[in-house]
Amino acid sequence: MNKDTFKQEIAEFKQQGGDFSFVFGDVRLPVYYREMLGVIGVRMPAHEVFLPVDYRLSMLDNLAMLQDKLLEKYPELVQ
Repeated sequence: MNKDTFKQEIAEFKQQGGDFSFVFGDVRLPVYYREMLGVIGVRMPAHEVFLPVDYRLSMLDNLAMLQDKLLEKYPELVQ
């Protein structure tokens, strides 16, 4: 996989009706992809939680790692 494949996965996901965000109950947190920096992240009130994209992995695997990092910093999201 490479950067173009990753971008294509995002486009296909959105085209199929996927919402590029995390949802925890009533809380919806949009995920962003900054291609120039090679990161995905979520903007939170205190600071951004972001992760360098591992282009060897799928989009879903990268999102899973970002979600794990997000829940480490904000465990209250699942309570």
